[in-house]
Formats: sequence, structure tokens, C-alpha cells
Amino acid sequence: LFVSNRTGTKEIFQCDYDGKNVTQMTMNNSINLAPGWSSNAKKIFYTSYVDDRPNLFVRELRKSKAKRIKTNSAINIGGSWDPRSESIALTLSSKKSPELYLVDIRTRTKEALTNNYHIDVSPSFSPDGHELAFVSDKAGNPHIYVLNLRNYDVRRLTYEGKYNSEPAWSPDGRYIAFTRIEKGKFYVWVLRNDGRSGRRLTYDGDATNPSWSPNSRYMIISLKENNSRRYSLYIMRSDGSGMVRIDTGGGNYSDTDPAWSPYINSIH
Repeated sequence: LFVSNRTGTKEIFQCDYDGKNVTQMTMNNSINLAPGWSSNAKKIFYTSYVDDRPNLFVRELRKSKAKRIKTNSAINIGGSWDPRSESIALTLSSKKSPELYLVDIRTRTKEALTNNYHIDVSPSFSPDGHELAFVSDKAGNPHIYVLNLRNYDVRRLTYEGKYNSEPAWSPDGRYIAFTRIEKGKFYVWVLRNDGRSGRRLTYDGDATNPSWSPNSRYMIISLKENNSRRYSLYIMRSDGSGMVRIDTGGGNYSDTDPAWSPYINSIH
């Protein structure tokens, strides 16, 4: 999945990994963000402002209508599907600072995963569902942390940079990709799941939203090239080499927020 403003508003689209067979998935003339897949690829989810505030929506692919997941929260942002269940980790906020919750999409029940006065956002499940990478400002600046869901211990992964965000766990469980700001530019980085061997993968333009292929050999990112006003989707190897732009139809618009499906031929 990916987000594009080609219709005048930010809608969710789907395409093959090479940019072919583009299909519009939302048509609500609103702002739709952060699309993702269920573990079995039968459902998609996203955040939409169609009700004038951000809410989580889930849609079965065989059906045309999405369902809003009521959480009684003022803010519903981001999301990652729990590979062990029909639940989604996301950021909710009402009176306190934004916290991470696990929301069961069938029962609408929610479980708090964090409870503090820091901002906790951008959850990303490990492939086995036992850990959750996320972003927190508990150290003063946004950094990547990992929450152990069996004992709720939290360990910090990033110590460098003043702004680290958008963690994405590789399907083989070995690496976590993320975005870091350096000298006013966004770059995609990757490190081991223990926080070691961090390395930068992109060097030109503004690169965001890393999303792994199911076999962990490739990534899709959103990149705004130098002197460009729009973002495009690019595919590259997991070491940053072989970067190629994905042509989703041309035109003066931006494509962002890619999310590779559990099957290698489709981007959702």
C-alpha cells in the first residue's frame, strides 16, 4: 500500500512492486495515512481524518467498505498488526501524553502497553510478535526503543542523532530500519535488533518510510530527490544498493507511506 495525493487529497493506493496495476483503495476525499497489512494479507488498515479527527479503519480486501475501530480516544495514529492475533498496536491519546495500546479489532478492547508522561509512537512488531519497536522522547529527543511484551522490559536501541523515527522490523527478525534526521535531511538507516552495527543506507534527498520485502532482501522507501518538490517510491536492496524509482503512473504528485504486503509482488 502507499499514500498518494494524485486525486487532490491523500488517498490509499495499491500497486505491484514494479508500480504496475495501481488501484485506489480509499475514496473519501480526506487525509488517509499509515496504511498496513494484516498478517494473512486479507485485511488492510489505515488512519483517516474522514471524521475530522484521526481514526483507525480496517477493511477486508474482499469487501469495499472499511470499518472504523472505535477507541474513545482523541488521537489514533500509526499501527502495526500483531502477528499472533487480530489486534493492532497503535498510539492513542486523550488527556495524557500519547501512549501505545494493543487494540483487538473484533472486541474493540484495548490494552495499554506503555503508561508514562512521554510521547510513545510508531510501533512495529517483531516477526514473532514478542517484541515491539517504537519511538519515544523519554531521553529528551525521539529515539528507537524495544518493548518486550512478555515481561514489559524496555531497551534502548539508538543513542546517536537528535531525531530517530519510523522503525520497521525486518521479516527475518534480524534488523530494524528507521529514519534519522541529520543536518536537516531525512535518511534511512538500519541496525541489528540488538542496536549494534548501525549504518546509513541513503545519501541523497529526503528519504523516509522504510518498508521491507517479505524475504528481507529489499526495501521500499519514499524519497524526495534534491531540488524536487515531490516524493516518489524507490526500491533498493537491504544494504542500500541498486536503488530504482518505482513509476506509479507519472504526474506532479507525491507517493509516500509505502507498506509492502506479506506477498512479494504487491505494495499496500
